[in-house]
Amino acid sequence: MKKMILCLAVNLALAAQGQVPPAPAPEPNGSLVDAERARIQSLRNQAQIQFAQEEVRCYQKFAVNDCLQKARVVRRDLVADLRRQELSVNSAEAKRKGAEQLSRIEEKSSPQALHDEAERLARAQADQQERQRLFDEKAAAKAAEAREAPERVKENEERLLTSGQARADRAARAAAAPAEKSKYEAKQVEAAQREAQRQKRLAEQRNPPLKGSPNTANPPNPPNRP
Repeated sequence: MKKMILCLAVNLALAAQGQVPPAPAPEPNGSLVDAERARIQSLRNQAQIQFAQEEVRCYQKFAVNDCLQKARVVRRDLVADLRRQELSVNSAEAKRKGAEQLSRIEEKSSPQALHDEAERLARAQADQQERQRLFDEKAAAKAAEAREAPERVKENEERLLTSGQARADRAARAAAAPAEKSKYEAKQVEAAQREAQRQKRLAEQRNPPLKGSPNTANPPNPPNRP
């Protein structure tokens, strides 16, 4: 901090005498160029402050106009010198950037750079082709799905109808089961009765009853009573 104050005091003293400390030779470094521009702008601001202070002192003197004229000359020379330094810094910065641009162009034009660029372009093209392939596959899948949608709807409707009919059939069979069971049992009884009668007839044919048997002959008429 003390060094900065000392440098500022020296600059102000030189500004009051119409002199500006020489700018350091700019180096090809952006941060140094920015620092130099900041230094020049600071000196320009200090020159404005110095001129304002000189104007105040001039109005306290007898020869006001002569004092003001000298102060304006000092300020003009100081500002002009700072402008020359600024132009020098700008020129050095432009040369630095031009050299960097030329270096980048030369690097890009080298065989290795051309080879790397060719590989990069080939990879980018392959990636683009792969993305296009995936996009085409998805588009084809969506188109096929759209074409098959009506068929799937029809199949679903038929499946629903079939399942509904099957449920209705099962319900009808379940409802008719008691009646069917009764009919089956009645048929079984009827079949048993028919079988019993058939067996009876067969037995009678094998063992015919004796004549005069009360089972086969007509019973005698009772005698007439007077």
